[in-house]
Amino acid sequence: MASITENRTAKKEKGYTFKIQVSLGKNPLGKQRTKTKTWHAPPGMSKTKARNEAFKFANEWEYELKYGPNSNVNSGYTFKEFVNDV
Repeated sequence: MASITENRTAKKEKGYTFKIQVSLGKNPLGKQRTKTKTWHAPPGMSKTKARNEAFKFANEWEYELKYGPNSNVNSGYTFKEFVNDV
């Protein structure tokens, strides 16, 4: 599940912003792999509506990262294995 954090300095007139962070598992060395993106709500959108839209965007983006055509999250194929195969 994506982690969503609201930018506290945002105002309704300028539009709220949310930081979205998606965990993509761990690399071969055991470090956490993440992707981060900032989502900007259109100006004038209420805080509740902006939060709901941010959750929708986060779910779509997370699905795209994990299961989309350019996804390599679940491949399990490391660079070291690639080099040994060549």
